[in-house]
Amino acid sequence: MIETGNEVDALARNLFPGGVEVGRGEIERTRRLLEDRSPVLYQAAFETERFSTACDILVFNPATTVYDLYEVKASTSGDDKAAKNELYTDDIAFQANILRECNVPLGVLHLVRLDSNYVRGDELDVRSLFSIEDFTNRVNDAQARTWERMNSAFEFLSRTVQPNGPCDCIYKGRSAHCTTFEASNPDVPSYSVHDISRIGSSKKRLANLIDLHILAIQEVPDYFELSDIQSRQVLSAKSGREVVDPDAIEVLLSGYQFPLAFFDYETYPAAIPRFRGYGPFDQIPFQFSLDVLPTPDGEVQHFEFLDTKAGSPDVRLMDALQAFMPPRGSIVTWNKHFEIGINKKLAVREPQYAAFLDASQTWNAMVTGDLAADEAAAKRAALLTYCSLDTRAMWEIWRVLTRL
Repeated sequence: MIETGNEVDALARNLFPGGVEVGRGEIERTRRLLEDRSPVLYQAAFETERFSTACDILVFNPATTVYDLYEVKASTSGDDKAAKNELYTDDIAFQANILRECNVPLGVLHLVRLDSNYVRGDELDVRSLFSIEDFTNRVNDAQARTWERMNSAFEFLSRTVQPNGPCDCIYKGRSAHCTTFEASNPDVPSYSVHDISRIGSSKKRLANLIDLHILAIQEVPDYFELSDIQSRQVLSAKSGREVVDPDAIEVLLSGYQFPLAFFDYETYPAAIPRFRGYGPFDQIPFQFSLDVLPTPDGEVQHFEFLDTKAGSPDVRLMDALQAFMPPRGSIVTWNKHFEIGINKKLAVREPQYAAFLDASQTWNAMVTGDLAADEAAAKRAALLTYCSLDTRAMWEIWRVLTRL
């Protein structure tokens, strides 16, 4: 995420080229550049007695004789735009509060982010790739609130004794917990109500359990309203036994037709579109694993593909997939919506086929030349093994379900 942020930040500077880059912590140099009315500053550094910050881009406006601020974010103006606006407003307000305390004349406050509607042509169009939005009114409305939060954070971080009581994560699902959750919430057991499936998406349910001082998953009352999946998980935890529904399993498996093709993609979400037809954060499918089971008692046939050549892997991947995928039968995937989403985007980019981080970070390093030849060869072998485990795991699950 940090590397992506740096990449997007560096590219956004092309919107205002020819600026001066300020080093981290160069407070005095920033002050001198501002006094000289330098037209464009990158990462200008500011500091007060309590706070410090750096601004992505400051641009001097001759018409108003003040500096306009541009905060760059490595995110898109997509479906979650509204949810992120409050967070970004606080971010810009934090910077604006510090700059105003440093007597820096500020004008318009902007947010710069990737345009989710952008689709790359043969060349990257930087001005079309980014959207620039005026956040001045939002920030001004949030200024007082942000000062309160800043003061509260400073007071909290200045304490010499850890505060008593739980942190806010007590009302969040396990995956959203901070790294110090156990220290701040010692009464919460290792397997708690926070581990109930998708409880983080059921905030009222989780809040009700916490407010009732119900922390252990085994203590959830029988009358408490949960989804079917959540109820089965709680029942299993209470009884200490597996909850198996053979009829449901039989219905599921009866819909499968042989040969079964256990299939898995590996992809890389490039923030900046690398190839024609791609948009911001579109997944680049560079690898797949395919295990084909011809009959219930047959031998599994394994097929694999990994592209590490220059340029878009779309056509090479589709050719390989078309060659290996059985023309009939059922395709089994772990994340159906993800795999279908990749296929839909492939069909748009390559219509001739329409009828038919760990791993992604390693692939990125291989194709961008960051790995030596011998290391790249070792990584290639590891990637093939890694992806094949995903499809083999699905086959093993199918075997267990069949026995049940």
